[in-house]
Amino acid sequence: MWTEEDGQRVYLRSFRLQGGMAAIRFAPRAMDSISATPRQGYAVNVEKPADAVVVDFVSAGHRSRLEASWINGPQWRVIES
Repeated sequence: MWTEEDGQRVYLRSFRLQGGMAAIRFAPRAMDSISATPRQGYAVNVEKPADAVVVDFVSAGHRSRLEASWINGPQWRVIES
């Protein structure tokens, strides 16, 4: 969903992964994780490398990873392994 904050267009998106739910705020200058809620049996780790957000949900037998960035607009990749 596109919205406007302080005169800037931002994109808000929720993701349902096998390991949990994540919500990301995409913007050209500031990427943010709004929430990251693991499912039962999973742990969550959120990292903010330069111009990106990475959310990992990890259990004993599975990993769900969301990589979100802004490259000429919102971009994301989901990896289930």
